[in-house]
Amino acid sequence: MQTIVRGMVGACHHVTAHQWVALLLARLAIGFFFVMSGYNKLFVQGSGALREEFIGYGIPWPWLSAWIDALVQFIGGVAIMVGLGTRLWSLLIGCAMLVASVAVTIPDVLHKDLPAAQHSLLFWGWFYYRPEPIYLTVFLLLIFLGPGKASLDQVIARKLG
Repeated sequence: MQTIVRGMVGACHHVTAHQWVALLLARLAIGFFFVMSGYNKLFVQGSGALREEFIGYGIPWPWLSAWIDALVQFIGGVAIMVGLGTRLWSLLIGCAMLVASVAVTIPDVLHKDLPAAQHSLLFWGWFYYRPEPIYLTVFLLLIFLGPGKASLDQVIARKLG
């Protein structure tokens, strides 16, 4: 029995020693998504269309908010991918996802999904079916665990001592 426990503990230490790989993959995936989202808002769709959406959702200062949202997503996505200021950018984009969840996702779930579901306990299922809460969860992971070994944050930290 002790051999099994030692083997499991050893396996856990081995996995933990390589958690930087999972953090790198999470950063690359979420960062790339937000680079594309911000790029679309800045250069394809344009901030005018986003401003109109923000007006519809009642978000204050829609023109300024649209620009800030697009820039934070684009620049923050790049920074998260390379691991530069990961916690700060995760906090900023996470705040944008929190606003999206409160202004868009929760009202949609309450007014569209729940009446069709016929059971109010399904709120959390419908809520997490939407992407914003999942993005927010990934950003919380990056805020608490940091960017991992394969990041510019770590290179800078090593240089500074």
